[in-house]
Amino acid sequence: MITLAVALGLLVDGLMAEMRIGPDRVDVVAGESMLLSGNIPLKNAVESDFTVLKHAPDSPVELTLEGYFSSHWFGSGMWRARLAVPAETAPGQYPLVVAFKDATPQSARRLLIVVWASAEDMRRHAFSWTWRTLGLRPFPLAAGVGAVGLLLVALNFWLGWSYGRLLASRGMSEVFMLAPLGRGRVEAVCGLPAGMTVEVGQTVDIYRRDGTWRCQGCVSKVEGG
Repeated sequence: MITLAVALGLLVDGLMAEMRIGPDRVDVVAGESMLLSGNIPLKNAVESDFTVLKHAPDSPVELTLEGYFSSHWFGSGMWRARLAVPAETAPGQYPLVVAFKDATPQSARRLLIVVWASAEDMRRHAFSWTWRTLGLRPFPLAAGVGAVGLLLVALNFWLGWSYGRLLASRGMSEVFMLAPLGRGRVEAVCGLPAGMTVEVGQTVDIYRRDGTWRCQGCVSKVEGG
């Protein structure tokens, strides 16, 4: 459970960081490039319809169209472009606007390109606590920790099931609840293995976890079929 709770915490950290960043902010290190994509607001767009507007005409950041493709989920038109940031680009913010000719102004996508001097500098200013502190991306780490947690849960279930079968093969059952009754008496509650029957008033032996004999008890109630 602790492992799954850690995985959930990592997932929340990643989601909160994504919410703070927003869909239109792109962080990149000077000298690197990456692919960006977005929706096409026109039905029959051609490459010449794709335009990129810079707030500063002398901005060194370039966004070059590589082509159009269909969305994997809904089949709608998408554009794919390569963002290139020269190594000599000064750290800072470089706004870009991706627009299509004859499309409504509201369909334009406004990108904020944030350039960092180094990967270490970008990590130190990351919104994600996991990435900022550990240097690891929260989503892959959450997936890995969650997988380990699920494996441990499955292993724990299997061990409990195997232990129950072992006790049943010896005509025994695990005590899963103890309740004091006063005057030194304790009520022990346990399950019955399949095919095993007891009667009220029957004397049974009670053992410790290590298998040593503890005491005798008397069956006071039998519930279930």
